[in-house]
Amino acid sequence: YTQTVNVTGLTAGMRPVMDLVQSDTIATAQSQLEAYACISRATTTDGKLTAICYDDKPIVDITVQLEAVI
Repeated sequence: YTQTVNVTGLTAGMRPVMDLVQSDTIATAQSQLEAYACISRATTTDGKLTAICYDDKPIVDITVQLEAVI
């Protein structure tokens, strides 16, 4: 499973370091953690980030913060 999102300023040469932005509600945060754990890797192209899940597809939406290492 994959999902690609637009990220202004991101280039193909950058390596993403992601972290989950969690809800303050415990039940929601737990489901977000389960969804985030499904992400196996992330890749970049110019202006885009693709999250790849090898095994399971997340069942809830999540928000991540991104730091790009050049």
